This record gives sequence, C-alpha cells and structure tokens, in this order.
Amino acid sequence: MATVWGANFAVMKLGASQFPPLAFSALRIVSGTLVVLALLFAQGVRWPARPVSRRLMLHGVVGNGLYQVLFVEALVRTSIANVAVIIASTPIWLALVGNLTGEERLSRRAWAGIALSFAGIFMVVIAGANTDAGTHSWTGDLLAFGGMAAWTAYTLLLRPLTQSTDPLPLHALTLVGGAVPLLLVALPELSRTPWSAIQWGGWSALAYSALMSIVVAYLLWYRGVRLIGPTRTAMYGNLQPIVALVIAALMLGEVPTVTQGIGCACTVAGLLLTRS
Repeated sequence: MATVWGANFAVMKLGASQFPPLAFSALRIVSGTLVVLALLFAQGVRWPARPVSRRLMLHGVVGNGLYQVLFVEALVRTSIANVAVIIASTPIWLALVGNLTGEERLSRRAWAGIALSFAGIFMVVIAGANTDAGTHSWTGDLLAFGGMAAWTAYTLLLRPLTQSTDPLPLHALTLVGGAVPLLLVALPELSRTPWSAIQWGGWSALAYSALMSIVVAYLLWYRGVRLIGPTRTAMYGNLQPIVALVIAALMLGEVPTVTQGIGCACTVAGLLLTRS
C-alpha cells in the first residue's frame, strides 16, 4: 500500500506532463470509480441507507474532488518532495484538531513529534525553494497545503461513518461523489486534450494511477485495517514520503538535497512520535 501510493506521486507527475493536469486527474478517478463499482456489484455488497449514501457522496466532493484538483495542480508546480511531505503531515493536523475539540489529549511526546514534523516540513520547503532544479514554486506549495487541508477535513467528516459502513461501498460512494464534479471541472481540458500525441508512458501512468492507486492500494488499506487495526496500518503510511522521494529520483531525476532528506526524516520521525 505504502509503495503503491508513494510511487503514485511520480507517476501522476509523469502523466500530467502528457495530459492536461485536470484531465489526467479526472480520467484516473472516473476509471477507478468504474472498476470499484464493478467490484461492488460483482460481490453483491449491500448499499448503505439513502441518508448515509448521500452524506458519503457529499464528503467525496471534498476528498475525491477538491483534494484531487489541488493535489495534481500542486504536483505540476512544485517538487514531489515538497508535495509528499506536506500531504504526509495530515495526521499531525488531525491530532491538533482532536486536541482543540477535546477528543484527545496530546502528551509531551506528541507535542515534541508535532514540533519535529513542522521543523521537517519547513526544511523541505525552504530547501526546495533554494534549489536550482527548477521544480519548485510557492504556488505549488500553497496548493499542496490546500490539498492537505481538504484531506484533513475529509477524514474528519468521514470518521463517524467508517464504523457503520462497509469499506467497499464507502469507497465507491465517496469516489462517485468526487468523480462527478471533477469530471465537470475538467471538461474544458478534456476537450483540448491532444489524444493522438499522448505516448505509451502517459497511458501507462493513467492505468497505474487509476487501477493501482485508486483500487488496489485502497483494498490493501482496508484489509490491513481489518487484520492489524487502523493504527498499525496507518503507521505504514509514514513510508510514503520516503518511497516518493526515491521513485522521483529514479523516474524523473528529482534528486532531493541533503537538507530535504533530513527534513523528510524529521517529518517521519515526528509522525511516529505523535502516533505513538
């Protein structure tokens, strides 16, 4: 799961270099949604009650609509290192929200982890701004922070429904909720897409990002939650920035600086401290 999602950063950036970014994002979400719906009907899984289904689709507008727009637009404007580390900080923000609302109390170790993670994010972003690689922009960083905020809100909205809804219909309905507005927003770019000019690498990136990231990785996630619990499964998500940096260096030549590497390590260490 962590490997598939970590590699998806570089794969999406590669795909968005051949497709218009929003067109690529819409195609991957719509394709993944159709596959998940086919699996749902094949297994004969029951749909949730209508009020729950409507809520899931509305939440999907945030998690699989708004988030996907901000995510892909950030990827094409800044480095993968910056996007991966910023998105990976979501659990830190969830912990802070939980502390503000009184749902959980943060220990001294958790606060130390939060401080360490923020220091790591600062190091990665500032080092990216000072590099000569030409892959950074502050607009991209801001879009990544917006995507992280959207995913944090989506997680908080979804949390009450995860205990009473089967994973597969939950995933399908939130995908449908995001796919419809995303497709509408991407229609202008889809109409201008130079289909004949897209090479096999672009189509391969689309297939991977739709099937592996949207379908396979989520199924692995749900299975992990069922077998080893949500906390231990979430721990593996800390590997995503590391995988993302390695794959970005191999596929796209985005070699992180020493400072970015240290910042990534600080962020992951802070996440581990906070979650423990």
